[in-house]
Amino acid sequence: MAQVVGAHAREPDAGGYPETGIACGVAVAPRREFEFTYLHGISWDDVATAPTFGEVWPTLVPMLDGAEFLAAHWATFDEGVLRACCAAARLRPPALRFECTVDWAKRAWGLRTAKLPVVCVHLGLRLEHHEAGSDAEACARIMVAARKACGEAAKGARR
Repeated sequence: MAQVVGAHAREPDAGGYPETGIACGVAVAPRREFEFTYLHGISWDDVATAPTFGEVWPTLVPMLDGAEFLAAHWATFDEGVLRACCAAARLRPPALRFECTVDWAKRAWGLRTAKLPVVCVHLGLRLEHHEAGSDAEACARIMVAARKACGEAAKGARR
């Protein structure tokens, strides 16, 4: 079963950059067993008293009002996790399309490898990889920069 062990939402400022943020460090664990702790560093002790996805998601939904899309690095993965978590919590997933910053980065800058740290180095962005807030901010900045590089009217890339 998919689980969210870290999530972060950023709200862009007037310039389109995620400077002002309604941030939520969400640590949600439906069970005591964790996968990939070696990547994200989150353990059961970190989330044992955290709210569930079903409790947190409804507080984040209002942030999506007026949004054109959701952006994620490797969007198909994040979209699948979000949909699975919504299904498990019996909540409606967002109707927004997902845009993949991997695809945007490859198109905008011709990068052969578009792993998040590689794209961040290319753009001079600070990144604490696999820390939800840092990953989310980097993703937002990549999306804004890639859309500018490709032209605002560019159609979204979809994985």
